[in-house]
Amino acid sequence: MPTQLTKPTPDRTLAQEHERLNCLMDQLREETAVVPRGNRTDWIEKVRECYEHFEAHFIKHMAIEEQGGYLAPVVDEQRPTLTREVARLKHEHAEFLRLMESIRHEGRRLSDSDSIMVRDWCCRVARLLAYVDQHEHEEDLLLIDGVSRDIGVKD
Repeated sequence: MPTQLTKPTPDRTLAQEHERLNCLMDQLREETAVVPRGNRTDWIEKVRECYEHFEAHFIKHMAIEEQGGYLAPVVDEQRPTLTREVARLKHEHAEFLRLMESIRHEGRRLSDSDSIMVRDWCCRVARLLAYVDQHEHEEDLLLIDGVSRDIGVKD
């Protein structure tokens, strides 16, 4: 009997993308943790490619989150108290796009002779990854809050 192919659900696609994003973030952290003292040309290229790969996946991740309405399970459940928080987190997506573009631009300007700029760029990448971690954590808490109210005690 032939295997039937099914289209992944948005939740499953987001979960897969989230898992891939976490792997890319770990790889980027590892690559930027130690800057070589000399002959950085190959390292710079490798880290730049790693960063741009992460950026592309994070953009895809944010787009998947926004399909069908950003944090729709929370907003759809008539939670006016959470609407402001949802709007703030959605706005952070636009800020992430601007920040990532700036970091990408600076990464493309790095050269083997740069020492301070390379270390500064790595610090900027580390801060971005910390912001992403915090953002994802806040999204998770918001979803948990929305769901936990649904399974709470009925009046």
